[in-house]
Amino acid sequence: MSFTFRRSLLFAGLFVVFTIVGTLTHELGHIAVARWLGYQTTLHYGSMTWHSGPLDDRLNAILIRYGGEIEEDIDFPSRAEYYQLEAARLQHVFWMTAGGPIQTMATGLVGLLVLRFRSIERRTFSFKWIDWLAVFLALFWLREIFNPLASIIGWLYKGTKISFRFSGDEHHLSQMLQLKGWEFPVLFGLLGTMIVSYVLFSLIPRKERNAFIAGGAIGGLVGYWLWMEIFGPLVLS
Repeated sequence: MSFTFRRSLLFAGLFVVFTIVGTLTHELGHIAVARWLGYQTTLHYGSMTWHSGPLDDRLNAILIRYGGEIEEDIDFPSRAEYYQLEAARLQHVFWMTAGGPIQTMATGLVGLLVLRFRSIERRTFSFKWIDWLAVFLALFWLREIFNPLASIIGWLYKGTKISFRFSGDEHHLSQMLQLKGWEFPVLFGLLGTMIVSYVLFSLIPRKERNAFIAGGAIGGLVGYWLWMEIFGPLVLS
């Protein structure tokens, strides 16, 4: 068994692990913001849900009492309070949605900064375990590339006669800001492409690059499949 093949297998195994870690920490980013805002949450293997928020009891009480007036847009005693609470809850939803991407991108930036500072400290940048850890953290930015690509591939697979639209948190955040929906997916996708390319082709040692890329392609796909299709539903339904 050649050295390159052994290294590819090692990297593939690590990518399996970090694909699962990245998925869960992304959801924990949503949960951290939701908990901070006072919501109860539930973690699932590929998503999370929030419920029982601090504004819900009062909103529900108003809806129960004045649901007809709200539906027909008729004035009622708690009208101003209701729309203030609705606006506040929409802001909560925005930040809870943003929590996942913020966590993912912030983790990636930490990994990138560690790699950058360590490469500046020494003329010869020999990789140690902390550098490989920083590489995997920096590659959390792969999510920002994968999501737009998955939307495009899914659209092409279903047929171009179907209207194209992005999906995911970034798409929803763009829509919440009353944008078209493609702005954040494209922006973060391009930024992710630059960061990942820099890590792969400027920071990872050349002798490790091919094995790392091959192992990453295999391990990332296998890790996603294992977690989303097999182990994830068993552990966190």
